[in-house]
Amino acid sequence: MLKMANEDRSGLVDLYLASALQRLPNADRWPVANVLATKTEFRDDRMFPSMLWYGIESAVPRDSVQAVALAANSGIPLLTENIARRLTLEIETQPDVVDQLLAAAQRPEFKFPEQVVAGMGKALSGWRQAKQPANWDAFASRFAKSERKETVGDLQSLRLVFGDGRAVEELKKIIDDGNADA
Repeated sequence: MLKMANEDRSGLVDLYLASALQRLPNADRWPVANVLATKTEFRDDRMFPSMLWYGIESAVPRDSVQAVALAANSGIPLLTENIARRLTLEIETQPDVVDQLLAAAQRPEFKFPEQVVAGMGKALSGWRQAKQPANWDAFASRFAKSERKETVGDLQSLRLVFGDGRAVEELKKIIDDGNADA
């Protein structure tokens, strides 16, 4: 499978390989997934990103080091977002994993750091409080002036969940501003 992932240029073969990942032992999924995740020509495909995610989803919490590395090297935004979401779901039991993800997302070679914000936002949606990761402030400061409304909204929500006093003050300003976007 690894040889096919490296050598075959057919999108149908890549889709087949992504769908077959679920049948492999967890440790054997990572090498194939790493190759498939670099195929940026399928990043906007209707099926491929989801199939690749389904192929590794159950392995993500079992091997966080591989998951963080895959998120860092992925050329597929949805895959990065889903890995961040899945790892963040474990924030209470494995907070160090979220710290590792945030540290990796600050490196220049990390392709989709805004997808980490989106994934974390989805994972903690509805949470009232969570312990703030050690690398949160440094990571969040990168997106304070983001032009994407979704990123700003997710960042605001995450700051509230992490108990950031500045987020509460910013929210009060928005509430007081009668011209602010609803």
